[in-house]
Amino acid sequence: MKLRKGEKVFINSNEKSIFKLLIVLDWDVEYKGDYPIDLDTSVFMVDANGNTMEKNFIFYGNTKSLDNAVILNQDYNTGIKNNHKEVIQVNLKTISKNIEKLAFAVTIYEGEKRQQNFCKVSKGYFKVIDIENKNEIFSYRFNDGLNLETAVVIAEIYRYKDFWKLNPIGHGFNGGLSALCNNYGIEIQ
Repeated sequence: MKLRKGEKVFINSNEKSIFKLLIVLDWDVEYKGDYPIDLDTSVFMVDANGNTMEKNFIFYGNTKSLDNAVILNQDYNTGIKNNHKEVIQVNLKTISKNIEKLAFAVTIYEGEKRQQNFCKVSKGYFKVIDIENKNEIFSYRFNDGLNLETAVVIAEIYRYKDFWKLNPIGHGFNGGLSALCNNYGIEIQ
């Protein structure tokens, strides 16, 4: 099912019991400058206060959550592995009870310094795959409407009563990874 920005949907419910997910991120880059554009994926595991503990900030320097519910696979900068740029495994059943949502983000490494931004990124897709049957259940084009931003919160998976829902956000930020960390209560040195 293709989703639009802000279109909230249930991942699981009384009718469907989907808990093991593969989040796949793909994109193309149109840039011929001095440095290649390097996009990095991160996941903020957010508590009820809107904050993320450093150990629950999943990125290239910390690829696994404390509860092992979120695992960021290798950074496939070349897109070789299954033709996907980034792959994240999520097990909704094992996420710690204090975590209210997962915020999935992409940043441009040294975007401000290199004067790179999301206007050079095209065909950005966020896909949710049911690991059990290998079916894509949701997809969302995340780069529509982005221009000068160097970071974007693509989507959130969040608790809703006894279930999990997906909210495609596509909210851009200036300031790269540092701005996102500030947004979720992580201090960057």
